Amino acid sequence: MAVFTEVSNTQLDELLSHYDIGQARSLKGIASGIENSNFYLDTDKGKYVLTIFERLNKDQLPYYLELTSHLGKKCLAVSYPIPRKDGGLLSEINGKPCSIAPCLSGTYIEKPSAKACREMGEMLAKMHNAVEDFPLSQENTKGSAFWLSSMPLLKPYIPDRLYQMLEEEVTRQLELQKSPEYQALPAGAVHADLFRNNALINKNGDDESLAGVIDFYFACNAPF
Repeated sequence: MAVFTEVSNTQLDELLSHYDIGQARSLKGIASGIENSNFYLDTDKGKYVLTIFERLNKDQLPYYLELTSHLGKKCLAVSYPIPRKDGGLLSEINGKPCSIAPCLSGTYIEKPSAKACREMGEMLAKMHNAVEDFPLSQENTKGSAFWLSSMPLLKPYIPDRLYQMLEEEVTRQLELQKSPEYQALPAGAVHADLFRNNALINKNGDDESLAGVIDFYFACNAPF
């Protein structure tokens, strides 16, 4: 189970006292995920997800929380933070930052249908339009600086020829990013980690439909 921080009943009750989402009925760890501790939280007012941030600190989180809050206000089906009674988006539990979001329907599908993929394309377009007035900006934490710092760590583990190919490709990508054509691409806040595990899909027999998008914690400003 991918739960790295346990939560006591006393800690949970104290946390919920800062929200208007009711009293806790149950808290169950979510097995998937490697970055954070996630829990299904049921209260007498609804179903939610409690996320405890294991890697990001409170100073690193505002961009991600404000972005998802912004998308949620635009009525997009994303996992957004529920505001506290004082209006804040971030809380703390067991000495770590945390947030609470509505529990979206749907589940991970290994091989999504063409219909679900089309709906994801439509969702991406809506997300890109929705961030036109999003005021915050953040560099890609897994961009070119990360590539250059990570490459030497890989060298002992891959054949020389493959490492040479990697160097050549990274060099080509860095040159591309400096080009006028690349610089002219439309850009804004993007998810940057939108693979199958972060897309929730409702399945009804053979029919599949996109339920929502989760886990924006690699989001950044980049070309759409």
